[in-house]
Amino acid sequence: MRRVKYLWLQVARGVAALGVLFFHVSTCWQEIAWMAPVVAAAHWGFFGVDIFFVLSGFVIAASITRKQGQADALQFLALRFARIYLGYWPALLLFVAVAWYVNGVSLPLEKAWQSVFLLSGKIENHWLAIAWSLFFELYFYALAALLIARVSPEKRALAISVAMAVIAAWNAGWLVLNAETVQAGLQPRRDVLSGLVLEFLMGCLLYELRHLCSFSALKILNLSSLVVVTFAVGTFSHWFDKIEVLRVGSFGLSAAALIAVALCLEDSPYRPWRWLVLTGDSSYALYLTHIVVISLAVTASTSLFIGTRLYTLNLLLIPLYAWLFAAAWYRWLEHPLYEAAKGRLSALFAPHGSDGLVSRDTRGS
Repeated sequence: MRRVKYLWLQVARGVAALGVLFFHVSTCWQEIAWMAPVVAAAHWGFFGVDIFFVLSGFVIAASITRKQGQADALQFLALRFARIYLGYWPALLLFVAVAWYVNGVSLPLEKAWQSVFLLSGKIENHWLAIAWSLFFELYFYALAALLIARVSPEKRALAISVAMAVIAAWNAGWLVLNAETVQAGLQPRRDVLSGLVLEFLMGCLLYELRHLCSFSALKILNLSSLVVVTFAVGTFSHWFDKIEVLRVGSFGLSAAALIAVALCLEDSPYRPWRWLVLTGDSSYALYLTHIVVISLAVTASTSLFIGTRLYTLNLLLIPLYAWLFAAAWYRWLEHPLYEAAKGRLSALFAPHGSDGLVSRDTRGS
């Protein structure tokens, strides 16, 4: 069976990673007066996380569609956990090395357990702050494995819809009854019933509706309008970023509409530029390593070029440095490491289909 990439979904993944990159690198540009409009726009780069979550829900729904039973659930978990941890641990080691030996930062040991094993969805509990989102990835994989083991394929859409209703009601209820608690992020069961899980589930439902995403200019125009409008709603108040259920209703819906645009383009005769697909391929590496690259670039600029034009130029080139480093990291470390582990792990289970991360059956599925 021949497999081909979802090229435009990879582009969406790349856009998400670039958004997070510019969100963080923009702090280095604040001292450059003429970059003020770019810095203001880059503030909304955190939207990349919402794209990642919705897209993850879509591709995981695609990967489990033909899986059922405990053996398939264990195989799925092993492969997905390997994908996350084998990409994360080398990046964490790099971060720790740079923090200790380059910047002289002492990392708090009390955060070691949660940082290494991704046991918290709170930024402040991680050495590498952006790792907070990986907790929700792992949690969603556990939910997907439960679906594989316990729910028949024909009932999964119903189960996902019920889960969405329960999580939405829980979060909306707390927001109405005790807004102060929600604003402080202290509502009960925030990790397991987080509103952010709704973004993964939206991706799952989008997979069920993928047959509606055929290519047409009118459809892409309408979906693009939905992307813009829902995103704009999220910019009205900082609470749309901080309160999860509001974030899902604005940035989450915008991310889902963006993924739907990508799906429509998959059905088109147009193909994206190769560098955009490569950005999607290396997006996990870019997401995990860009903080280190930013830190090293700023340190080098301050040490070597302060007071010269090269100082500003070097700061402006940080996104390019991060992109090149991530592409090399993906090609020579992350991808080979995961492929080697995937081969070994797959041998432990009776194979029952593909991991299906960024591919599709050319016969249609």
